[in-house]
Amino acid sequence: MNLPTPLEGPCHRIVLNDSSDRLAIYFGAKDLRAETFNFFQSGRETETHTVFLNNGANRWYQDGIPGLGSSPQEVVASLKAWMERLGVTQVCTIGTSMGGYAAIHYGCLLQARILAFSSDVCLGEPYSQSAKYMLKNTPLSAPDLRGGRGNSDQLLRWIV
Repeated sequence: MNLPTPLEGPCHRIVLNDSSDRLAIYFGAKDLRAETFNFFQSGRETETHTVFLNNGANRWYQDGIPGLGSSPQEVVASLKAWMERLGVTQVCTIGTSMGGYAAIHYGCLLQARILAFSSDVCLGEPYSQSAKYMLKNTPLSAPDLRGGRGNSDQLLRWIV
């Protein structure tokens, strides 16, 4: 079988469901160990193709996801390749905390339905989780996800 990426790696796990044309992508929160994913039990029980992601280094998914790409654009290209390969017609991104930020960021790039909560939408703000935990030299490809503030692709149009 010719696959766009490996099915598993330390920061991703892909579960296929041959009877579905939907894809659910779960983004993990901060401080997860390698091969650890949020929503893993419930996500595996859904009747969709499922992707579990873990950013590992608390970079708020700004510099990609190991195994899928070294930038958000490369990760989106990998996910779109999977979507095409699987015949996906609907995609939903899901996450909380840092994973909620990623669900919004990547969800907008994928034109997905988005379920995100308890997340920063503007990175590095005083007293925010991102300012407290993000690595100091983290590249900020989408530091502000709020619409109407000079952002092109990263808009909260799906949520507000």
